[in-house]
Amino acid sequence: YYMNINENEKAISVLKIALKNSPNSITLLKRLLENELEINQFDDIENVKSKLESLSPNDASTNFLTGLYYYKTNKTDLLESLLSKTQRKRFYPNDYYGLMGLLNLKQKKFKEANISFSKMHQSHLSKHFYDGLAIVNYELAEFQKAKDYLLLISKYKALNAEQLNLMKLIDDKLIQTQQLLPK
Repeated sequence: YYMNINENEKAISVLKIALKNSPNSITLLKRLLENELEINQFDDIENVKSKLESLSPNDASTNFLTGLYYYKTNKTDLLESLLSKTQRKRFYPNDYYGLMGLLNLKQKKFKEANISFSKMHQSHLSKHFYDGLAIVNYELAEFQKAKDYLLLISKYKALNAEQLNLMKLIDDKLIQTQQLLPK
């Protein structure tokens, strides 16, 4: 329930209580990891990630959450290793391309990131990639698309300072672009 209304701290508390009764529940561990990633709470995440990897080492959603953790903690070498061609079969396609897009974004390879993101099936686009899509589209001068992704983020949570700053930059670029259009 708390996950559905973006009450991540409450969800984490409830999940930790539930895990006392079922410490090896893969579903509970995944939900805990997902909520901790959502609010960038990395204190206990390494233990949860390790336990999940030992309980279900080839699970696609565990691999995705691990990749997202590596991205959010700037462990690009580990993310790159996780995404290597030998590992690709261990992901759902959208998750693989999304994480490749985020890795390319970290490496400032904006065109490659855009290609990876474009391979994702749009109907299954995860909220985890909206931020990356906004940045890539901004860097590629697709300002309205970048703004649209930030607006999608704002539908499920408040924009953080970095996202608000990007929104201001985008709005400035859109205004400049409008002023340059012939009348």
